[in-house]
Amino acid sequence: MEKIQNLMNENNTELMKVKQETNTIRLIASQEVIELLNLMERTYDYMFDTSAQIINMLPNNIMKNDQIVLQKHVEILTEISHSALNIKEHLIQQMRNDLNKI
Repeated sequence: MEKIQNLMNENNTELMKVKQETNTIRLIASQEVIELLNLMERTYDYMFDTSAQIINMLPNNIMKNDQIVLQKHVEILTEISHSALNIKEHLIQQMRNDLNKI
């Protein structure tokens, strides 16, 4: 559990760095980029919160050997991560479009 807690703390630190960096980008970004940054930030927050909940339930589910719940958690996290990657790709494309207009 200590290793998991350390990992969660590290992830939280990285999430805060991402938020700080996106705030800097917002100063010069188009409205479309700002909206995508907001969506990405909400998705990362949701992913972090969901991961924390799943990790808290993990020891109990492992002890019960509840493979159905464990698999469902994997599916949830996979879906969220795919969503985050799609948002990131759209964000990069929009930023490139904005740069091409300059």
